[in-house]
Amino acid sequence: MDKCNSVELLKSNGLRRTPGRRIVLDRFIKSDMPLSAQQLHRKVSRQSNIDLATVYRIIKILLDREIIREAGIQGNVQYYEMACEHNPAHPHFECTQCHKLYCLSPTRLENTKMYESAKSVGDITETIIEFRGICSQCLKKR
Repeated sequence: MDKCNSVELLKSNGLRRTPGRRIVLDRFIKSDMPLSAQQLHRKVSRQSNIDLATVYRIIKILLDREIIREAGIQGNVQYYEMACEHNPAHPHFECTQCHKLYCLSPTRLENTKMYESAKSVGDITETIIEFRGICSQCLKKR
């Protein structure tokens, strides 16, 4: 799969290309799973002295520019992922035992009865589908 370039993304969105923003955005680009701010902080703190508050500020900027999107909430923890042509909106699977959030294949909903029903109620601005259960790795441990 092709990937975005953090420097170009920041530049095309009118954002300064600071080392912190580049490191955080690079982590999102490289990740094949949604990340929480805490997970992101653990990963970037190995390369840089970015504190957790700075990670949250960068996440807010990237969300506001729609470079990343919210991927789901587990308990009180919000997860984020890239929102680009290389990562179209898709459903997720949350394991209720290990609490991992897995990305599933993108699905077109526009022609489904569920979508049409929601559309008849109002203007759809976002669709979030999440499945919950026990992942295959946790099932093997039983």
